Amino acid sequence: MKKYFLLFSSLWISLSIQATEWHSYGFDFPWFSYSAEQLLGSDAYVPDMFPMAVKLNEYVKEKARSGQLKEKPVVYDIYVLNPYQENTLLEIYETPEAWRIHINCREHFAMYLEYEELKKIIDYFAHPEFTSFYGGGSLHDKEALRKELFQKIDSLIKGTGLPDKKEYEAYRIGEMSVRYDGHKFRVFSGEEALEVLGDLVSQPIQYRDRILFADPHFLYIYEDGRIIKKVGVEYLLGYEESVSNKLYYQIYPDWINFYEYISDDEKAYPSRIWASYCYSRNYFYDLK
Repeated sequence: MKKYFLLFSSLWISLSIQATEWHSYGFDFPWFSYSAEQLLGSDAYVPDMFPMAVKLNEYVKEKARSGQLKEKPVVYDIYVLNPYQENTLLEIYETPEAWRIHINCREHFAMYLEYEELKKIIDYFAHPEFTSFYGGGSLHDKEALRKELFQKIDSLIKGTGLPDKKEYEAYRIGEMSVRYDGHKFRVFSGEEALEVLGDLVSQPIQYRDRILFADPHFLYIYEDGRIIKKVGVEYLLGYEESVSNKLYYQIYPDWINFYEYISDDEKAYPSRIWASYCYSRNYFYDLK
């Protein structure tokens, strides 16, 4: 009996470790950004936020450029606060620098917002009667909280806001762009469709006359609108449970070093080098 108890205990500990892990997401665009850091259970629902961030970036930009919304980004974040403090679950407010949507997820992905809900909140930011919204003192309040918020928004805003487009531009450098059509990401040179990419694409890097970017499986190097190097690589856009559309790098005259991460302190403390790309040799060195 003792043997079976120990076996069961070991299995339970193993499953417990697997069931809850820290996950980090960070998708940054000029008009919309999303970040989340939380302890997720193995059965937690995690919406695919990268395509949503691409679409919402353009949604905010169009509303701002048309004069419907003050010209500053929408920042949507989900992260853990001290569960013993009296914190609200959902906060929607304005600062001088940004429109903010914050969810206090506590121990799990306690609440998330879908694409159409985020569009409605952006429309609410643009409404002349917008006021800050703070609600929910308990994880058990989330459905009632969602109902309260959207009843308030629907009482002010009729209709669905700007319609969805057939194509969204994720990035552009000169004639090169990465676009999303609702199903896939693709590189364009002018209006010529080129490579089909993975479901997450990094911010591009302008390196002299070349453009570099990565998806979850490859690093792409373009020059004069044509690919000159495509290297299989699995870790530039994230490692373990951390995923981002940001490449961590430093540029030198004839090479670029790629890092696991670089601190926000003016890039003063880079971590270990994962890879290096030499411009003159057009060669990629995998140092992982």
